[in-house]
Amino acid sequence: MKSGQYIPGNSIIHSLDPRTKLLGTVFLLLFTLLTDNFIRLGILIFILSLMIILAHLQPGYILGQLRPLSWFLIFTFLIYLLPVSAYSLSQRLYLGTLFTSKLIVLVLFVSILTTTTAELDLCYGLECLLSPLKKIRLPVQDMVLIIYLSLQFIPILHEELQSIYGVDIKAGHILNRLKQLLPMLSIVFRNSFEKADKLALTLASPDYPLKRKKYH
Repeated sequence: MKSGQYIPGNSIIHSLDPRTKLLGTVFLLLFTLLTDNFIRLGILIFILSLMIILAHLQPGYILGQLRPLSWFLIFTFLIYLLPVSAYSLSQRLYLGTLFTSKLIVLVLFVSILTTTTAELDLCYGLECLLSPLKKIRLPVQDMVLIIYLSLQFIPILHEELQSIYGVDIKAGHILNRLKQLLPMLSIVFRNSFEKADKLALTLASPDYPLKRKKYH
């Protein structure tokens, strides 16, 4: 299963209104960013664990969302250990651990949102929340459509990149290896843009089969 992909279910979290989940996630993200000690962070981790249980999600799958960010998280933690400030080593270790833990919690909250909410539901919920902006003539529907296309384009690009994963690149000078890789990448991006173009035409068609949901 692809990272961040929606997993259908009948849990309490799945059945919540998309607007409630969006607003709740934004509140939790803001609270996480403002957290400055491990007591508050522990409360957030408890909430996170409770959400995973209520959503009937596998903890291993949710934690697996951190795998692509592992090097970034390690780098962020090591940056805090550099002796470039007046803080002592123990203080830098404390701050580095706290900030890195906050990043992990942020990613996991967003992961639960995308895992328990279909992309269309997210877009419809976002459109409802942004609907007051229509009064100042902002193209809310167009903005949401762009977001939806972006969400659809990510797995398309992932699928195309997987098509060249493991392709044998002959050993040699780095320039020679780049010359072998560039034609493959050009094919990947060409196919990706072709699929994205077909997706855009499908969404623009009046015969598009998906019906717009109404939230009251």
